[in-house]
Amino acid sequence: MNGNRSHGLIAGDMLANLIRKPGTPIEGVLAEVVRRLAGHIFLDGFCHHEIIYKDNQPHLAGFPNTGVVHAMGYVLQFVPPSEWARWNKKVCVIPKADVWRLEVPQALGGHRRQKVATTALTRLHRFRQHRLTPHSGFRHRFVTDEVLGHVRLHNRDQELIFQSTSCWGWMRAGNFNSDVSEFFAVYHGLKFAWAKATLRTHILAEINSLFRRLNLDTACVVHGLATPEHYAELMQRYKARELSTMEARDAAYGLI
Repeated sequence: MNGNRSHGLIAGDMLANLIRKPGTPIEGVLAEVVRRLAGHIFLDGFCHHEIIYKDNQPHLAGFPNTGVVHAMGYVLQFVPPSEWARWNKKVCVIPKADVWRLEVPQALGGHRRQKVATTALTRLHRFRQHRLTPHSGFRHRFVTDEVLGHVRLHNRDQELIFQSTSCWGWMRAGNFNSDVSEFFAVYHGLKFAWAKATLRTHILAEINSLFRRLNLDTACVVHGLATPEHYAELMQRYKARELSTMEARDAAYGLI
């Protein structure tokens, strides 16, 4: 942490409490905080945390994205009927100034495209489960040739997955050799490394922005990790054939 030492301790405690590891130094929790926040924004493209003060110290309390409406400087969270008795209210009203909203960066498609992608992948997963059951009817109606039918379905699935995750370069483990060329697989490995670096950099920048918003004179600074610009340059060099396949593969998987 750079900046005011006492502010750095306050910020560190806030992040440690976010992952329920109070008292842990910032160096020991930052990677886990970034990982969990990345997981939170993956499904819907964004997540919300309420800023709460306890003993004059800021804390972050996450709340679900479902039933949330932004209106007139407030965030309204409609409480599910099953929770009305517990919270003794049907709607929680929170000033926007007390809400931290974290979104997927525009470089990765933004929160709207992310929501579309995860919805498509979820539907594909459910459809696969249905069509592979012995009595689903799908196999008997549409797959007249057992082998050819499954190949066609598999190729269509792959096309949907690549389209939905094109911003990320995600390839799915175990599908490199059978479905795509070596160049395509290695290039997308670099792109996926770029996407992860982009997301990490974005989350750290948003955390530091939150610190400034809370008037904390401190910042998280990470050294020794490859930047998005580094991977973007490697992708360009690989496309121009200035980088060998072995070098590109090693760079994509952090071996160099």
